[in-house]
Amino acid sequence: MKTAWMMLFSIWVTCLPKVLLAQHVGNSDSLVSVGVVMESQEAERTFNLALTRFQQKDYPGAKAAFSLALQSKPGFEKALLNRGLVCMELREYAIAQSDFEAVLRINPSSESAQLGLARVLSNQKKFTEAVEMFSKLKERTPSNHLPYYESGMCYFSLGDFEKASQEFTRAVELKPDFAFGWNDLGSTKRQQGDFQGAKRDYQKAIELDSQFSLAWSNLGSLMRITQDYSAALDAYTKALSMDPQNIQTLNNRGSVLLELGKLDLAADDFKAATQIDPQYAIAFSNLGVARFKNKDYHGCIDACSQAIRLDPNLANAFLNRGIAKEMISEFSSACQDWSIAAKKGSENAKFYLMECPTTEH
Repeated sequence: MKTAWMMLFSIWVTCLPKVLLAQHVGNSDSLVSVGVVMESQEAERTFNLALTRFQQKDYPGAKAAFSLALQSKPGFEKALLNRGLVCMELREYAIAQSDFEAVLRINPSSESAQLGLARVLSNQKKFTEAVEMFSKLKERTPSNHLPYYESGMCYFSLGDFEKASQEFTRAVELKPDFAFGWNDLGSTKRQQGDFQGAKRDYQKAIELDSQFSLAWSNLGSLMRITQDYSAALDAYTKALSMDPQNIQTLNNRGSVLLELGKLDLAADDFKAATQIDPQYAIAFSNLGVARFKNKDYHGCIDACSQAIRLDPNLANAFLNRGIAKEMISEFSSACQDWSIAAKKGSENAKFYLMECPTTEH
């Protein structure tokens, strides 16, 4: 019997830019009608309530409050702008686009609205069109770091890491304390294989913002790639102390704990990820790995089966379930799993299939 071994998935995530909230201070000096003053004050109170909900990530509540403010004060520029940002979070891109266009009719020079329109394209994965809009913004406002940063995000998504690196580099040149820019520059260097440069950039992001959980998580993933598992564990743990509900970081810390032989702790992380998101197939698959290493073969089969139910294209879950079945002498069923895994692209499954009857291939 071959020595059983398992494949692990590790999820790496990049960051999204923080939502920029436009602040508003009431000014009724130019108002002459008592009714208009009251309406304006009511609009401002509702606007401030909407901002609070926005900051609390209550996006439906924020959208409703911004809409009420606009009913009290039609043409309220900052309410339109922020409702557009909320709708971006809700993925209601048509409404977001309409709000940003409305802002531009009121204030054609609004950089925030122009940036918002370009982000609408980017969030809809229309990266080439978005880059064109960001390029125009760079021409109009060459000292603004955000168009460079957003353009870098688009190039990163397109897989053009050289251009992404150039854009992120320019963004941090313009704003050296921009932690998000340093983080994403690090992620770009990581994709290019410049691990030392990536490490420096992640550390710079953390130096600028010690509570930047994503930078800690990305540093952990980099340390895992370089097989510095102790440093990876420390970085992931730091990230989770700030963002304990992050399922990707839980999954990744679990995979590091597996490498360190801490099987029960690894299983705890994988189970925690599936409890937060019961649809997270990869964590179920990795839970199967932890159970296998603990010689709980039936538990491994159960976890891999759950992963397969959630994602029938997860080749490694079929591969690993097959290995666990082999360990409990369900050889025919194991061969069926390896055959499926091989058809789904697993090269390792083809190795196991060599001992199966040809009818199973």
